[in-house]
Amino acid sequence: MTKSENNFFDTVDSVSKNEKQNNEKLEEVRNFYHNTDVSQRLTMYQKYDARKAYKDFLHNIKPQRQFEYWNYVALAAAAAVIGFIMILPGLKNNEPSAEILAMLEKNIPALTDSVPTIITNNGEIIKLDHESKDMKVNGASAYVTESGIAMTNSEETENMLELDVPRGRQYQIALPDGTTVILNSGSKLKFPNRMDTNRKVYLEGEAYFDVKKNGNTFMVGTSAGTIVVMGTTFNVRSYDANHAGVALYTGKISFRSGDKTYLLRPGEEAIKEGSDIKIHPFEDARTASWRDGLIIFKDQRLEAIMNEIERIYGVEVEFKADVKNIRFSGECRRTQTVDDFMKKMSLTDEFNYEIHGKKVTIE
Repeated sequence: MTKSENNFFDTVDSVSKNEKQNNEKLEEVRNFYHNTDVSQRLTMYQKYDARKAYKDFLHNIKPQRQFEYWNYVALAAAAAVIGFIMILPGLKNNEPSAEILAMLEKNIPALTDSVPTIITNNGEIIKLDHESKDMKVNGASAYVTESGIAMTNSEETENMLELDVPRGRQYQIALPDGTTVILNSGSKLKFPNRMDTNRKVYLEGEAYFDVKKNGNTFMVGTSAGTIVVMGTTFNVRSYDANHAGVALYTGKISFRSGDKTYLLRPGEEAIKEGSDIKIHPFEDARTASWRDGLIIFKDQRLEAIMNEIERIYGVEVEFKADVKNIRFSGECRRTQTVDDFMKKMSLTDEFNYEIHGKKVTIE
């Protein structure tokens, strides 16, 4: 390999490591390469043949004496970077990374005809129609599938958007900063349409977060308290301010409720009952079992279980018998029908039930 080729690959390596460049053109290349949206799109193409790009570049140019060597190197590095984008025909500018695409293409059975919506700050309601795939939402590009949506940073002034997941559905979102969130049935997530600096979101319901590290603190506000994190995975359940939970899988988070702050380590969860908060290790897999399509309950009151069934299946439950406080343990798959679930529960002979359309009556 020639000396000039060595210099070229050292330069490309320096640019890829985001090291500040002395040459003006190389500095432009570095800024371009590490632009948030671009870098996300290029992650899957890091094995692109830069040597071939360099040779093709030299083959196609006609050097002139007044050009400095570093001008050629800068342009060649730019060609290699741009080559990352060009190598796959038909790749769209707003198409998510391979990792996010895999998440969005995951099949999540819908138990209702209702579709998730996004509500803008001016009250516009946008139905997330996966048939169109590419959408514009409040100045941001959105890639939509049946199971989720990926957002880019908006070109408009920062304001809040609200993702509303109806009962009977689960839905996933890749936020503008690359953080991915899986939302359980009957949940709402408010988030800014730009997340270059502001990374505070608000959750009503239950969600599993995989936070992207970018140097800025990520915060999740709930009615039960606030979670503060830099980059980690955790599950938050907060349908009710008096009955909430935060389970940590990786990294570190703090949970602030009132004037108290609780630090969690992996494998720990904070459970809030009224004003009482306790920290303890996971007892079982139920904290995020819903992501895998499981309904797990352990020594829970029938009323609490049926509240969950209402959200999951989009049904209404009415109690005509005084059985709300009977406790049950068990599990079933989300893909089973609500009738299948009720049949298993009624085998205990603690109650009878009837189902008429979307209404379940417990007698």
